[in-house]
Amino acid sequence: MSCAPTIIFVPGWGEGPWAFDLLLPYLPAKGRRLFVEHGFFGEEPGVIESGARHPAQPTIAITHSMGLPWLLRSPLLSEVDGIFAIAGFCRFGRRRLLDSMRRRFKREPEGTLRDFWKNSDLPEGPQGLAERLIPERLLLALEWLDTWDERSSLARFAEARRDHDSIYSVAANDDRIVDPGFTREMQMTAVMNHTTLARGGHALMATQPANCAELFAGLSAGLATAMRGEAV
Repeated sequence: MSCAPTIIFVPGWGEGPWAFDLLLPYLPAKGRRLFVEHGFFGEEPGVIESGARHPAQPTIAITHSMGLPWLLRSPLLSEVDGIFAIAGFCRFGRRRLLDSMRRRFKREPEGTLRDFWKNSDLPEGPQGLAERLIPERLLLALEWLDTWDERSSLARFAEARRDHDSIYSVAANDDRIVDPGFTREMQMTAVMNHTTLARGGHALMATQPANCAELFAGLSAGLATAMRGEAV
């Protein structure tokens, strides 16, 4: 019986663990799972954990959008063998978009959030979720997006694992949130494998779950092989 990797799920702005719901059926059913909770909707920020870790299998973070720089700043990074970044970036260079979102969010937070979900091609979360949003927490995360620059963190992560592939990024040509230039900057920062899909928008884990899972499986298999080689 094959063993599943440990997976850490890190959602982006305006999201919670539910953002990965449509991807989960395509991933290995067993194994340790950690879901990062940012606390955007009243939950306590932290990590929700389930399942048991298999020591012979890698720990891989699946990040979405802002989830990548969040992970690169987090103590959780020390547990990670590989990163699967969906619509990821090290720094978010769209300051005009952030300024516009901040101004509108202060006037109509729920409408701003719902429009963001729509533009991200992300299904809305559980019923009543938008009504429970915490404005201060979401505004703080917009400041994170405006100020974080984790290029050096990503470069160090890749360099420490230069003997094997440890980073895979996937993006879509029709993403209305993350500019393709962000992905090119990531590729210039660190060695990684990358796939650009023709369609799928920003939330590829929801719109292209089968493709994401297939690409993730390749990264996971490569990391497991590298771990076996190191153990010999």
